[in-house]
Amino acid sequence: MKVSFIRHGDALYNNIGHEKDFLCLYGDLKPDAIEKLRLQARAFAEKIDSDELVTIWSSPIPRAIETANIFTDELDKKEISIRKRKLFAIFEEARGFRWEYLRGMVSGGETKIHNHTVILDKNMTNPKGLSFGRYFRESAWKEIPVDYLNSLGEKGEVLSGIETFSSLTKRIFREIERLAKIKTKGKQHVLIFTHQCNTDFLTELLNEYQHGGILTGENITLEHRNMDFDIVDFPQEISNKENVKGVISGTKKKFSDILQ
Repeated sequence: MKVSFIRHGDALYNNIGHEKDFLCLYGDLKPDAIEKLRLQARAFAEKIDSDELVTIWSSPIPRAIETANIFTDELDKKEISIRKRKLFAIFEEARGFRWEYLRGMVSGGETKIHNHTVILDKNMTNPKGLSFGRYFRESAWKEIPVDYLNSLGEKGEVLSGIETFSSLTKRIFREIERLAKIKTKGKQHVLIFTHQCNTDFLTELLNEYQHGGILTGENITLEHRNMDFDIVDFPQEISNKENVKGVISGTKKKFSDILQ
């Protein structure tokens, strides 16, 4: 069995540096990015064998569903058999997570939390000056002093309640672990259309989090071998890195080691 994690295409964000503001509630795909995504889907479909039995799993957020639809169209053109399609809330973004919260905690300053404006003190929320990626990866909001969070009232409770990177990793891994235990016939391939925070944990295996994870429309594919998953397909800019050669040669960490 293979499992491919595919990050949704470019969404309707205002991009300011590493910051993201949604232009609409769910961030649909950018119209001018759809053709690029279609080309990515076509290239992905070329790597699927005609006898593979494909199952589509998707986050219920529209940008992920739209991405799944585009990939499905390209698979249909190749007459690839798609067994079923399902939506899973487990593949949404991290629970309680909002980009505007992350921006406020990392950079400090005026932040909207549940439609209320609060001024966050960067010296309290990000004293180490971590980047956006590292702040999320290290779940650094858990290190904000309790007294400071209490001073924010309900807004502090919102920040402290954001799901940690470790928790997100474990819930996604449990789903993969469940797949590994299913006895299947034929060449099964599950395509999971999801979000950046749900694909970033895979780059931890490649020591590639500093790369920023996989980009929109890209995939990382796992294959179940010898009671564990090996990474068998990944973006070119990652595959050129020296540390990925260990993945190919079998000297990499076990996939399950990420939970240690």
